[in-house]
Amino acid sequence: MSSGAETVKTEDVPMEIPLEGLEGAQQKFGPLLSPVPATTEAWTRYADSRSNTIQTYGNREDIEPQGGAPQELDEEEQGSESLRRKTSKHLKALEREMDFPLGTFSKGVSTLYSWVNLDDVFDDTNPRDGDVAARIYSPTTPACIDVYLNYHFRARFSMGSEWFWSLVYKIHRWPGKEVPDAAAVAQRFQKSREAPSGWKQIGGASFDGLQAERGAVRIAHRDVLDIHDALLGPIDKPSEDASEETKLAFRRQLVWCARLLMASVGIGYQVACTEPERDVGVGQDGMQWKLTIRERGGTWLARGIRKACGFELSKDPEEAQEFAALQKMR
Repeated sequence: MSSGAETVKTEDVPMEIPLEGLEGAQQKFGPLLSPVPATTEAWTRYADSRSNTIQTYGNREDIEPQGGAPQELDEEEQGSESLRRKTSKHLKALEREMDFPLGTFSKGVSTLYSWVNLDDVFDDTNPRDGDVAARIYSPTTPACIDVYLNYHFRARFSMGSEWFWSLVYKIHRWPGKEVPDAAAVAQRFQKSREAPSGWKQIGGASFDGLQAERGAVRIAHRDVLDIHDALLGPIDKPSEDASEETKLAFRRQLVWCARLLMASVGIGYQVACTEPERDVGVGQDGMQWKLTIRERGGTWLARGIRKACGFELSKDPEEAQEFAALQKMR
């Protein structure tokens, strides 16, 4: 008597054996970008961490809407969806600037948390409030960087405007396998504008009681070098007798790293690196974050980024004095 089950002969199909260390990271996410030497355990933890994070939060490689049609989204969903698309766009633009293959970084960036309150439901680029957390996995080292943006703006014609923003980051040289708790990160920062232990502030701004613009870039040159080391590996400063082309490439690469952190949370920001160039700021094709408001001629944010990257343009000292004088007039 037959049991009803047939024995079907099948050909043996070779299964892909999961690899460990750098080979495992290449198997899952390759080709990596000139990966640096590290232990097998470090690359294995990196691969597990990146896999778990992307499985939970996705990545910014895909710029197509993830939800329904725009008319089916409420105001907050529309703001968050717009931010995700703009983030993908900014990341791909930065990849093109550095001649990296598309996806080099966007495949490794996950939006962990996104709450964006729009000023107008018919304009999905103008935020009133924003809390955005992102994680950037390096394509070169077994490390990642978390970035968090807290933003608020209200125009109050009778009592003055309400405005502040803060951008912070944290480097994970040894990322854990567990999925990051994005909601907990957001709650931590919503309680205070100060960066918690282990986090560093890139910059921030606000109006004081007299409606004077107070803003500063907080990172130092050593911090930018650490960010570069985590994202692209160590970089050597050009010698004094190096060509101007070599020195400019060094500057651009450091500025690019700072801009990448900003882009990961939806800030498309262009910083001049030569005299003929100009500081475009957030531009017109991204989320219209008001990062600077009242400064005339130039921007303290771009100047601060240049200084943190170890250089300045000829206009920077004079414009910095003008900004300081404007604040004293208040």
